[in-house]
Amino acid sequence: MKDKKFSPLTIICVIIGICWVVSIVGIGYFISHPEIIGHWFSRLISGFK
Repeated sequence: MKDKKFSPLTIICVIIGICWVVSIVGIGYFISHPEIIGHWFSRLISGFK
């Protein structure tokens, strides 16, 4: 077998997989800690100003 590099499709799939896991964990965490959403949301809004 030749030593081949990761194809762009493989990299995209890995990135999507990581993002999917992070979003599932993040949603579950935010549901159990709703005050964190308000804290980060206010920081996000103040960051855009």
